[in-house]
Amino acid sequence: MGLESMITSHRLFPTRTLASHGSLRLHGPGVQGHSADLAGTGAIAVAWQRAVDSVGASLEGVKSLRGRIPLDIARRCSLALSAMPGPGSLVLSVMPKSDHLPEVEPRGDVPMFEPPRPLADRASETLIQLCSVVGKATPEDADVAAQQLRALGPRVASALRALATAVSTSNVAFDTTWEEPNAPTARSSWSVQQAVWVRTFVDGRDLDAEEEELFGVARTVSDSERWLVEVDGEPVRVDATDLPHSQVRRVRPGDAVAMLVRLAQREQPDGSVRTTRSVVELLDVEAENADATDGARETDAASQPNVEDDWHPDVPYDDV
Repeated sequence: MGLESMITSHRLFPTRTLASHGSLRLHGPGVQGHSADLAGTGAIAVAWQRAVDSVGASLEGVKSLRGRIPLDIARRCSLALSAMPGPGSLVLSVMPKSDHLPEVEPRGDVPMFEPPRPLADRASETLIQLCSVVGKATPEDADVAAQQLRALGPRVASALRALATAVSTSNVAFDTTWEEPNAPTARSSWSVQQAVWVRTFVDGRDLDAEEEELFGVARTVSDSERWLVEVDGEPVRVDATDLPHSQVRRVRPGDAVAMLVRLAQREQPDGSVRTTRSVVELLDVEAENADATDGARETDAASQPNVEDDWHPDVPYDDV
């Protein structure tokens, strides 16, 4: 019987007392002996924490790319890091920073039955399982992997892509584990080639993007450059290059617009996250000058053989 089993089975210790812990063993061409590039190692560690945060948020119902992860979720998922050498590798040991007892014993009450699992445990286990499913996916079961990623939301897919980018750019492979007391150890691994595949897979299926409706006032309009749209007093850049030219001609600076846009987040080399918005469809346009709208209507009416067909109850018949 292990130490944890002895402790938790004792009547004086009815709930779990030991903390979980995990590891990321870095190896491969990017690791020389027990050392690796600091920037690359740091990028992998940051990407892993971001992925744990994103999965934890998804498990708590926060799946959208929009907005920040709630502070309470980030706190419960935050990991502490220490490093040690391994045979031809560098081992990053991780464990939850926050005390797990408040989650295991809510309000100090000892559960009579199965205690709640800390979010760091659930998020880490889910992330490792996801790494296995996506990293080992073949063309035959790629749809299953995509379905699992979509169920967790675009924020998780974006974080997984960032992790794959950090791994492939650093030319480092990893083996990862997460050990939760009284539970099987979760394990997974990625080679550099698998990391490249994961990034291509996420990009190819737009798994890290989501659609949203955007309402604002067009400030600049172009058929070749990004538009500047004022949304709630804030400037927002949107890529409208995929819109047909006939749609672009409907909008003039100052018009109120409603658009369906695809929102995506990509991590940059410096660690910052860039948000992009691409217009999928122009839903509605309201001209800034109502007279201009009437003028356009009058022009359209003049081109018709029978103006009575263009009569609108809100416009006096003489103005048609």
